[in-house]
Amino acid sequence: MILSDLNTTMKEIFHRAGARGSGLVFAVLDTGVKPIGPLVGKVTGSTKDTDGHGTFVAGQLIEWCPDATIHSYRVLPDGTGRTEDIIWALHEVLLLQRIDRSKRYIVNMSLSGNYSPRAAIVDEYRQALEALAEIGVPVFVAAGNDGKEAISKYPSCFESPITVSAVDNAAKQADFSTFHNEVDFAEWGVDVPGLSINVGTSRKSGTSFACPNVAGKAGLLLSAYHNSTGQQLPEPELYEMLKHSALDLGIAGKDKFYGWGWLDIRKAEITMKKLDQFIAYLEEQVRNHSIYVWGAQGETAPKITAEWIRSKEKSSAYAKKACTYWLAQVVAGYGDVLRAFDCSGLGMYWMQNVMGLYTKDMSANSMMGKCTKIERAQLQRGDWVFRVYASDKRDSSGKLTAKKGDAYHIGYVVDDALNVIEAKGREDGVVKRKLSASGSSYWNAYGRPEIFVQEVGGSSTVLRITSPLMRSSDIQSLQIALNGMGYPCGTADGICGNNTLDGVRAFCKAHEGV
Repeated sequence: MILSDLNTTMKEIFHRAGARGSGLVFAVLDTGVKPIGPLVGKVTGSTKDTDGHGTFVAGQLIEWCPDATIHSYRVLPDGTGRTEDIIWALHEVLLLQRIDRSKRYIVNMSLSGNYSPRAAIVDEYRQALEALAEIGVPVFVAAGNDGKEAISKYPSCFESPITVSAVDNAAKQADFSTFHNEVDFAEWGVDVPGLSINVGTSRKSGTSFACPNVAGKAGLLLSAYHNSTGQQLPEPELYEMLKHSALDLGIAGKDKFYGWGWLDIRKAEITMKKLDQFIAYLEEQVRNHSIYVWGAQGETAPKITAEWIRSKEKSSAYAKKACTYWLAQVVAGYGDVLRAFDCSGLGMYWMQNVMGLYTKDMSANSMMGKCTKIERAQLQRGDWVFRVYASDKRDSSGKLTAKKGDAYHIGYVVDDALNVIEAKGREDGVVKRKLSASGSSYWNAYGRPEIFVQEVGGSSTVLRITSPLMRSSDIQSLQIALNGMGYPCGTADGICGNNTLDGVRAFCKAHEGV
């Protein structure tokens, strides 16, 4: 498990689905934030940073939520500061959130300090943090870098903020990370890349740099929830969503080293439909002028070269066509963003590598096997279309290589106008075009994929079966749905016979009490 790769995948999933942090304001209590690189135009408050720590942290947050803004508090001017200034900053965030409910504030505190638990200022500190939690402002804090159990490390040992410890890129506990019973989550914090105030990028290690990775993930969940519902996700529900998306790394349950574990927000229960994400991904490949290469599975630059294409293709003629098309896209400025796919690879890259919905690669024919067969007239957004052999295929020796009805090409219906996105061929790359663009016989088989069956078809319909053998298009839709979910109804013919009733009974039994 490589956390950096998985984090990159998570960002891509949410960004494609339109969750990019619009309306979020990260209040960064740190050394200040210098508006450089992706931070240009996004920083309010203190823009002076002579240390670089705050700029690095803010850059991580904007990488997760590129449409968010940063409000910078320079509470650690030279890497150290006064607790009174931190408390003042927390009170101002509280005021700003109360004044403007159109924005959602998130506090990132990649800082820590030691106090006597009896010190008067500790109570002020705690009360300021609790006041933010009460109005729904999530606060993320670094556990500290003592490398030992520390019960007087503030603010991480308070109950109300969300405390983040550090692990390396393989999810192993970092030897410098402070631990105690208030640790909530563990995140990549060893040799993390980020913005440098001097030149380009640099790498840093510490719980300071694990913290914004968790705050950024929370920002994406808040953004996705708001996009889907038009409402703000309350802070307690956000915490529960984070907790239930955590991958347990230590002893079972919450522990003092990893908390609830490392966050895989792909698992979060949020109304961001898989189908919407899949179609957004396909549209991105069209915009990026992705190319067709035999056997390709989403490779990008710098792997894509003329030599690599020739090594993948079946003949020099095919390789020449693929290389010519690829070079034209590079000249047009798409070389750094395009990917390489074959027809099944276009879909499988997302399903296998991005979402983990399938563990093994599949051909177009195998993908057809993951669908309930439908008629052309039933096609909707989210369905898959195929080209299948009209007769058996044999090689020069007479050996059977493909059977009649086997699929050898696949496309994906992406809208209600029945436009299809496909990795069409070496001279065309990934294209979006009408279902009948190459004639009504180009696509000659149709399927409703099992992974989207509950999302295809729009609003729900209540069916009351009044007699055996009743027939309707709604019954047919029910049969397609049940077959796709593993409750066999026989042929989806729209006739409610015994097979259909058996499928309904099996579904009801499996969902009894739900």
